[in-house]
Amino acid sequence: MARLRTERIAVRGCLSGRGPATLGQRSIWTDIEYMMPDTSFYNSVVPVEIAPGVDMERLFTGLRTLVERHGALRSLFSVGADGELVQEATAEGELVVELCEAVSSQDDDLYGLATDLEARVKGYRFDHGAEWPVRVGIGALDGAPLVVLLSVSHIATDFPGLRLLASELHAIVHGEGVGPPPVQPLDFAGWERSPQGRRVQERGLRHWRRTLESMPPRLLSETDGAAEQPRYPKVWLRSKAVQLAATALGTRCRVGSSAVLLATAALLLGRAAGEPSVTMVLIAGNRGRPELRGYVGNLAQDVPADVDLTGKDFAAVARSAWSSSVTAYRNARCDRAQTTRLRETVARERGTDLDLAYYFNDLRPVGRQAPTGGVPTAEQVRAALPSTSTGVGAGAERDNLMLFLNIADAGEQGIELSLRADSRRLGSSAMRDFLLRFEGLLLAAVEHGEGSGCEQLLELADAPV
Repeated sequence: MARLRTERIAVRGCLSGRGPATLGQRSIWTDIEYMMPDTSFYNSVVPVEIAPGVDMERLFTGLRTLVERHGALRSLFSVGADGELVQEATAEGELVVELCEAVSSQDDDLYGLATDLEARVKGYRFDHGAEWPVRVGIGALDGAPLVVLLSVSHIATDFPGLRLLASELHAIVHGEGVGPPPVQPLDFAGWERSPQGRRVQERGLRHWRRTLESMPPRLLSETDGAAEQPRYPKVWLRSKAVQLAATALGTRCRVGSSAVLLATAALLLGRAAGEPSVTMVLIAGNRGRPELRGYVGNLAQDVPADVDLTGKDFAAVARSAWSSSVTAYRNARCDRAQTTRLRETVARERGTDLDLAYYFNDLRPVGRQAPTGGVPTAEQVRAALPSTSTGVGAGAERDNLMLFLNIADAGEQGIELSLRADSRRLGSSAMRDFLLRFEGLLLAAVEHGEGSGCEQLLELADAPV
């Protein structure tokens, strides 16, 4: 039988420091506090495959090097006397490793063991004031490590940073170079408080105000029915057809596939709400500056984008989605406390609550969003439909959103659309219908042309395919 034990890797002599948290850290801290005591809600896991010939000692050394290299993995967080979040990169401590050791002659369900190990490390509830925000799972077979599961709290880093950690660990343990240490969160917090950093934030606040002043105050109304259990269910759709159609339409409309997907979501929401525009919250990576390309830390921040739906055809809406998202991403560095106060101020000025809780998040690496090879045809898109699958994920009883659409790479299965919503506004059955209409709308646009009217395409999306 497989054996599970805990190891601790001592880390000593690292650069340390204490100072204000970054804007990204402060933003996600608000979300983590909202979900307390379940801090694991904002944990993420990335796997790192280990090649034959790498023994456990070499792997432990590589993990130690990774933690020494990135202050974000050695940071503790607390709220100061002034109410502001403080980060402290510690000089020493221990990295906790959950080691699952299987024996080939006794354990034949290695996938099940890996799944259980992932759930164990991802489900850990970090005490961010006393523990490093990283935990490691290692799956070993006959004494040799096969896979490392890096589980990192979102307070430490965002998804691009998590991918960087996985890439660096793989390089370190396999004898490849990783270059000098990148900018650290404490250094970046200093830049954010510099005159240049504050000017960037002021520009972002102006974008927020313009959007808040013009956005529809509400999209989906509450239904009369009772909420589901849990209240915020999750439904997913994996589709090669969506991937092919988004690529084809992006090429035809001369925008990225992400803009096509944003336009599709906005059209479906706008139709349900009866609004000529839809304002969605995008998750900006904020990694445009060259020195931040290798940054491990939380740079992601929310930023609103308004999509105009009054264009004469799908291509016009896609171009609006592209233009508004580019503008949003360029103005996405803001103090969340200031944007919260601004939302309250504009709501008072307009005399109405502002329902800004509809999220669109494209998690695909930029390189995977661009077309590879020729432009897919309508026949190829339709031929891919039978491989589409749907399912349900783990929902949540508590959240602070109305709707959250995640876009992720699903490998050979194409694209995964993962939808979480308030079941008082969109129940799980309606969520599944939304995702199927999403696929149907893209198919209709490919088959009938991006120059077709949106109302016609929406009607076609309602028809069985």
